[in-house]
Amino acid sequence: MKEFVRLLRHVWVRPTPVVAIVLLSFVVAQLSVVSIGTVGPLFALFFQDKPLENLVDLGQTGFFADLSARLNAWAVPLVVWARANRVQAVALVMGFLTLMTFLKGVATFFQEYLTGVVAARVGLVLSDELYGHTLHLSLGNFARRGIADPLTRFTVDMDAIILGMATLFGRAIREPISFLSFLLLLIGISPRLTLAVFIIVPALGAVAAIIGKQVKRAMRHVLAVNTEMVRRLQETFRGIRIVKAFVMEPVEQRRFHGLNERLYRLRLRIYSSDAGVSPLLELLGVMGASVVVVLAAQLVVHSQLDPKRFLVFGGGLFFLLSPVRRLSNVNNRVQVMLAAAERIFGLCDEVPLVRERPEARGLAPSWETIRFEDVHFSYDGEEEVLRGISLEVRRGECVALVGASGVGKTTLVNLIPRFYDPTAGRITIDGADLRDVTLKALRAEVGLVSQEVLLFTDTVRANIAYGNPQASEADIREAARKAHADSFIGEFPQGYDAPIGEDAVTLSGGQRQRIALARAVLKNPSIFILDEATSQLDSESEHHIQQALAEFLRGRTTFIIAHRLSTVERADRIVLMERGRIADIGTHAELLARSPLYRNLYQLQFAS
Repeated sequence: MKEFVRLLRHVWVRPTPVVAIVLLSFVVAQLSVVSIGTVGPLFALFFQDKPLENLVDLGQTGFFADLSARLNAWAVPLVVWARANRVQAVALVMGFLTLMTFLKGVATFFQEYLTGVVAARVGLVLSDELYGHTLHLSLGNFARRGIADPLTRFTVDMDAIILGMATLFGRAIREPISFLSFLLLLIGISPRLTLAVFIIVPALGAVAAIIGKQVKRAMRHVLAVNTEMVRRLQETFRGIRIVKAFVMEPVEQRRFHGLNERLYRLRLRIYSSDAGVSPLLELLGVMGASVVVVLAAQLVVHSQLDPKRFLVFGGGLFFLLSPVRRLSNVNNRVQVMLAAAERIFGLCDEVPLVRERPEARGLAPSWETIRFEDVHFSYDGEEEVLRGISLEVRRGECVALVGASGVGKTTLVNLIPRFYDPTAGRITIDGADLRDVTLKALRAEVGLVSQEVLLFTDTVRANIAYGNPQASEADIREAARKAHADSFIGEFPQGYDAPIGEDAVTLSGGQRQRIALARAVLKNPSIFILDEATSQLDSESEHHIQQALAEFLRGRTTFIIAHRLSTVERADRIVLMERGRIADIGTHAELLARSPLYRNLYQLQFAS
């Protein structure tokens, strides 16, 4: 229920369309009732010659007697004409019915259009809200959920909500109003027969509620399996080269088929519920209506009910039960919507693992020292990746982090821009805990280039200027020149306006890295992190970039993770890591002289 209330809050931000939908639904219902009312005049014209002096009989005393006389004075001449001109009278009645149907169609069109407006608006606002919240989640949140999970919530789940809202504000408003309108009509004809109708309606509602719960449970499973399927597709298509290289197409096909078959079976459960609810409710409705019609016939036989009113009652009974039957399908769609809303609001309510403290402030531009104080870190809360790291780095110092794969080098530098927070200990800048600095101020000072380069599906210029969209053309070209990207960009037919396709598949690994370097250079940060930033470059390109970066990095605090001697040798200090700890700190010559671990690493990684 709370998900339903939250959805309605998004709707009520703009109540005008909702009010219009309610009014139009009322108009549609009344026009339907009026249309049913034409049955009486048609019956009277064809089969009945009621005495004219007693045409309208509302009562024999007081106000009703006077009203009956007034109505008879108006109606009798009309009926006299109709009996004398029955064909023309029937044509008038049918023309009136056609007019009512046209007006009902116009009202229905605008009602359903506004319903679409409301549903689409909820999708727009909710998608923006979800996207904004998701962007502010931490890397740890994404690591726990993966990418496929939020993707399905933006697509499959959001579509289910939009469809559910369209159904809710279409039929869920129109059908109850229609039901009440026809109920009042039936009460006006025969209160006793209408009372019998209420034996039917609760049974229909109970059946719809039971089936709706089954649909909601099945839909939860459908959405979960959809997430697994998107994850599988994402991994397979991203790693298509590996799949083909290892001839794993048959294995991937079997995995996908397994998920697809689970999804197929779950969908069948929903489809069977949808398919079964309407015939079942129709059967119950006909059984109940049959009882009511038999009772009505008995009243007609005993002259307790006028045959004309009996026909109107029968038509009204049909139109009374139709909204109940249609509402059963509405209930199924709403249950599907609520299952999707649970997942979407679950993501909206997820708290970022890295948060700013209320008293967080900006970063002083003249800071001097970054200090790691007994820092511990674990991704899963059990196995520690970093164990008691203590390190002081002065402003403008270049520090290289070396060690075997998996010792925690990348994890350590990821703590600096607070992609993650230490599980114990702290990191400070001039004695101030990083958690006391706003994320915006901190990350504005950090430039990052990693081995896994991501370029966006946009132009070369937009990718270099990402994070600094106000940069001038001269600044963009200068950053590209420093990253040795200007030469190959100039060879593109469209130059800096050349589009970069999805995953930058048209660029070589070295070209992608140089554009990423240019992007970081243009940001002009005071802290620079190079995580295997030149790993995909050939030796000559790396040499030129090292020369360009040497000038750019002068005066900037730099953390370098590399496996090449040329990169490590220019560092002011080298931090040797082993099993999540700092094993030694010194220059290349110092470590080579005193550290067996470093000498072994040098022989394995650098000596060649």
